[in-house]
Amino acid sequence: MIKATIAKVFTHKGTGGNKTAVVFKEKNMIIDGISLAKKLEISEVVCIEENNRDLTFRFYTPEREIDLCGHATLGALKVLKGKGFWGEFKVNTRVGKITVGIFNDLYMNQVSPKYYGNIDKKLIAKCLGVECKDFLENMDVDIVSTGVKDAIVPLRSLEVLNNIKVDLEAIKEVSKEYEIVGFHVFTLDTIDKESSAHCRNFAPLYGIDEEAATGTSNCALACYLYKNRIIEAGKISTFEQGNIINSPSRIQVCIKDAEKEKLKVMLSGEVILYDEIYL
Repeated sequence: MIKATIAKVFTHKGTGGNKTAVVFKEKNMIIDGISLAKKLEISEVVCIEENNRDLTFRFYTPEREIDLCGHATLGALKVLKGKGFWGEFKVNTRVGKITVGIFNDLYMNQVSPKYYGNIDKKLIAKCLGVECKDFLENMDVDIVSTGVKDAIVPLRSLEVLNNIKVDLEAIKEVSKEYEIVGFHVFTLDTIDKESSAHCRNFAPLYGIDEEAATGTSNCALACYLYKNRIIEAGKISTFEQGNIINSPSRIQVCIKDAEKEKLKVMLSGEVILYDEIYL
């Protein structure tokens, strides 16, 4: 029997957030994470393997394994905290060892950003049912990764973002062509004045039509905004997501070590343990 602990990650004032399932893989246990994600109807499952306190995290969507997942990692840390884990340590993932922290707050460090060029706005416009005038001026659609590759798409207003007409099949084809997970679409026009951006995320290639809150995508966005001199290093940036699908979420990202060759990108947010399911 498999026990899946369900966590809501990046909640806002106790509501919203994005669900993840946290599963411990015991010795000799076989877990099909993709099938488990489908059965639970959840965007990501994280399987934890422990060997003498050495931890490995594996992440699964309803369609395939993914290299890294921010909200699933924080969900896993919340469960580990309940098992007595405390302090800063490293965990193994498919992108290598990442630093995580379990204190009163939870956090994880992402991989230093990598930039893979841009995508023609006309192609992106067709996928979203918008016109070229609906993009932010002087900002490209860039492919950025802090663990997984996403297209970072800048739109000019919250009204435009809320009224896009998403063609999921078209996004899937572009995602295949450019070898990205999906589209992270944002505007600097926000609900809360203290927020840095409002976002929507689409990853149909991985079986996710729209996601309420994404960690790695918003870390990539933070690096994009830092590169474009929109946000500063050393300050926590808050990203809004999920409101349009009735799951308001807030994701916090801080860029550190800006003076060094490799940026350090730290992800944090509220986590609530929600349910336990036995399968």
